[in-house]
Amino acid sequence: MWAKKSVKRSLALVLILLISGFLALALWPYRNAFFGALILFFLFRPLYQYFCIKLKWRAGVAAMLVIFLSLVMVLLPLSLLASLLLAQSVEVLDYLRTNVDIWTNFTSHLPLAWSKQLTQELSGLVNNLGGFFVVTVKALGGQVINYTIMYFVLFYLLVADEGDLRKLVVSIMPFSRANTVKLQQEFRNITHSTIIASGCIAVGQAGLLTLGLFLFGVPGALVLGFIGLILAFMPVVGVPVVWVPAAAWLIATGQVAMGVGLMIWGLVISTIDNFVRPMLQNKIGHIHPVISIIGVFIGLSFFGLLGVIVGPLILSYFVLTVKMFNQEYID
Repeated sequence: MWAKKSVKRSLALVLILLISGFLALALWPYRNAFFGALILFFLFRPLYQYFCIKLKWRAGVAAMLVIFLSLVMVLLPLSLLASLLLAQSVEVLDYLRTNVDIWTNFTSHLPLAWSKQLTQELSGLVNNLGGFFVVTVKALGGQVINYTIMYFVLFYLLVADEGDLRKLVVSIMPFSRANTVKLQQEFRNITHSTIIASGCIAVGQAGLLTLGLFLFGVPGALVLGFIGLILAFMPVVGVPVVWVPAAAWLIATGQVAMGVGLMIWGLVISTIDNFVRPMLQNKIGHIHPVISIIGVFIGLSFFGLLGVIVGPLILSYFVLTVKMFNQEYID
């Protein structure tokens, strides 16, 4: 009897794994929609709870209003930003191509090997930037199905009973109830740390960087600021990758005062980050810088621009799950 039950259990496990694999394969093209829904859920759930608890609105009405506000606050600005980025990226590429002689004069004073390498890197950067922004804008414009799935999932996440969601998580997670609750709390802290702390820091730094680039006359300030937004999610790398070459470009083209001014502006932005990031992370939650950097690279490869948030989240969840496994089954 025991052997028969063990065989059936094994077959059931194989069946579950096969179906799970099929579902993962089928839903993989829409991965950004599901992760986008989860991110919007964490961002807008406090507003939804305010409508339901404080204002006593019906769940469906509150959820629809939250979805409308998220469209106005997130999707429409992103669409506008995408169109502006495409237009300005074309201007930047034209500027770089028509001012090759300035770069040539600058590199002529360097050793031949350095000059050749820098020229190749610049050429590759120009080509990659052009392809990157064109692909990004096309992707944003062609994601109607993803957006539909994202808001469909978001609606049902909002109106779902919180107790039922917790029971579902407890039934799925292979840990004790106490550890599952603890794991949920850690997941919430990590998610808030990534979305709120890192997101606020990245947006603030990118905004100040874009303003500085514009004030000091750097062409393509919006495009470079957008690149800075992605890099700002990397604590060790950050926005200096943008403002240092931009300042060097200004100095190389004879605009010494502007270049020095941009350097000072960039140093102020980077210095502020060293104080603000630890303060926010201590209040909300902390993610190790190595996890953030590796997570961003992993996320960009698999999820595109959304990966700057999703990548560190997944890597943090993995580390936390392994830690919980060790506590429950090994220690």
